[in-house]
Amino acid sequence: MKELFELTARERPKTLEDCARPDPVVSCLYSWANTLRHWGRYACIVFVLFGILDGVTIASAVKEKAFLAFVIEFLPDLITGVIAYLSFACVGVLLIAFANVIYNTRITANFKMYNELPVPIVKVAVKPDAKAYEAGYWVCKECKTKNPAGANMCYKCGLSEKLF
Repeated sequence: MKELFELTARERPKTLEDCARPDPVVSCLYSWANTLRHWGRYACIVFVLFGILDGVTIASAVKEKAFLAFVIEFLPDLITGVIAYLSFACVGVLLIAFANVIYNTRITANFKMYNELPVPIVKVAVKPDAKAYEAGYWVCKECKTKNPAGANMCYKCGLSEKLF
C-alpha cells in the first residue's frame, strides 16, 4: 500500500480538512447525474404531450365514447413517458452511487496518507528516584532486582511479588 502512495503524484494532505476536499471527478459525475434526471423529466413531458395530442386527435375523430378513445390513446404514451423518466433516473442514481464510491475511496486514501506522516518522537529519560532507594527498597523473588519501595511491580521482570 505504501508503494502505491509513493507512485502517485498526489500531494499528501496536511490537515484533516484536506482529506475531505471535494474532487473534480466526483463533482462532474454529480452534474452528469443531475443532467440525466433533467433529460428524463423532459422525455417524460414530451411523451405525455404527444399522448395528449394523439388522444385529442382520436377523440375528436370518434364522436361516440370520446373519453374512452382519449384514455386508450393517452395511456400507452403516459406509461412510455414514465418508463423513460425512470430509466434516466436509474442511470442517474447509478452515477451518484459511483461518485460516492470514488469520493469515499479518495477520502480513505487521503486519510491513510495523512496518518502516515512522520510523527516526531520525543524521548523522555526516566531516572529512578534516588530518595526511594534511600528510604527503602524491596527485592523481586524472581530476578532478585532491587526496586523502590513505592513500586508495585518489578522494573526488570514485571513480577509483583516482594521478597522483603
